[in-house]
Amino acid sequence: MSKKAKKGLSKSSLSAFMMRLARLFFFETKLSRRNSQFLNKERQVTFSSTENNTTVPEDDTATIFGQASFHNFRGSVGTKKKIVVFAPHPDDETLGCGGTIAKKTNEGYDVHIVYMTNGENSHQEILGIVLNPSPQEVSRIRQAEAERAAKLLGVNHGNLIFLNFEDGTLEKATEPARERVLNILEKLQPIEIYYPGETELHGDHRFTSIIVKDSINMLRIKPKLYKYIIWPSKGQNKKELKNEVVSDILKFAHTKQFAIQEYKSQTTIFSRTQRRPILSNRFLKKFQRNSEKFIVE
Repeated sequence: MSKKAKKGLSKSSLSAFMMRLARLFFFETKLSRRNSQFLNKERQVTFSSTENNTTVPEDDTATIFGQASFHNFRGSVGTKKKIVVFAPHPDDETLGCGGTIAKKTNEGYDVHIVYMTNGENSHQEILGIVLNPSPQEVSRIRQAEAERAAKLLGVNHGNLIFLNFEDGTLEKATEPARERVLNILEKLQPIEIYYPGETELHGDHRFTSIIVKDSINMLRIKPKLYKYIIWPSKGQNKKELKNEVVSDILKFAHTKQFAIQEYKSQTTIFSRTQRRPILSNRFLKKFQRNSEKFIVE
């Protein structure tokens, strides 16, 4: 073989070697990108499954998302079991079963609260105050208080339903109120319902009970029913003592008290013309316990 041929062969071999090297680099780069995409996708899938896993330890979730966001994190699960709490006025849900609400949201239940009235006539009816604040102002104040209290109890803002019936008029608004309650229960299909008893002293409490019970019977649904007690009538405890159950809220008693304190319009001297709060300290002490009692239907 001539020197020219050897030289040409050498150049040809070098060129082929460089092409193979470039091709190898190209395939390695492509493979690396594909692996990177796969790993990122796998991370997304892992995070997504974690985000929808109700068994994630509470402490870990709170560390990642912050305590206030923990309940929203749990609330993203679409198949969670639903609970509905009916309150004649803003504060009844917290007084009657605030600890149980906090307990249930912590356990992963999807809790909804229905406020039958905004309680706008509290100062007018109990203290004779019609201005500073006016009933309209009291309505706005109590709704805002309810939203803050519910947030402390772990209830998502979107799960708060204000029906806006006038305070003290549920007896006259039974039909439209029942229609609203029917729609709510039919849509949510709760496994548990909390509501006041039909023998309570306050009229709105009694008619909330009647409306809820009628709606349940009309829909023929069979959730577990728990009646909480705010204003008991004489003989109520003796009559229903056999069906009484106790909910342990020891871990959530402080949360309940913080939520009650959000209702400043009811628990403090809120107006300059007031001489006493709507709810006395003696009355509030009944709800400063490590347990809550319910009458089971």
